Amino acid sequence: LTAGCASDAPRPGSGARAPLGGSAFPAMSLRSQQVVREARVPFLLLPRPYAERAIATSGEHFSALSARLDDVSLSLHGTVLVHATASPHDAQRVRRRHHVRGVPALVLVNEGIRSVTWHERGVDWTLEVECVRHETDPRCTQDAFLLELASRLEEAPR
Repeated sequence: LTAGCASDAPRPGSGARAPLGGSAFPAMSLRSQQVVREARVPFLLLPRPYAERAIATSGEHFSALSARLDDVSLSLHGTVLVHATASPHDAQRVRRRHHVRGVPALVLVNEGIRSVTWHERGVDWTLEVECVRHETDPRCTQDAFLLELASRLEEAPR
């Protein structure tokens, strides 16, 4: 991954947030910029070079970005609607061993798609990484790429 300004990017695993007003928003298509500006639910933005290919969608209760570059597809989804699927007892048993953007996060793997989920400023976020060769591509066999990418998400201008 390359950042628009690597010196301003948080260190991987630090849990810090990427700076506001980074290089992702101007790199997006004009249509995606318009969707971001008009969204009810705030956006987090994928860093460059993914921002350049990002497709933004939004609705009353969600914001979402998707991008594909080479052999990897990314999906970032934020929602203000949360439906508990586990009992409070079961939810307490899930240990959130990671931190993303300064908050506890949970990393999951489902059918080769690696994802991280966290709650930030009233929005529940999920970032997914899907690789063409999910069994051998380190971006999908290890947590490092996913967590670094999450640390580099940028807050969209409002």
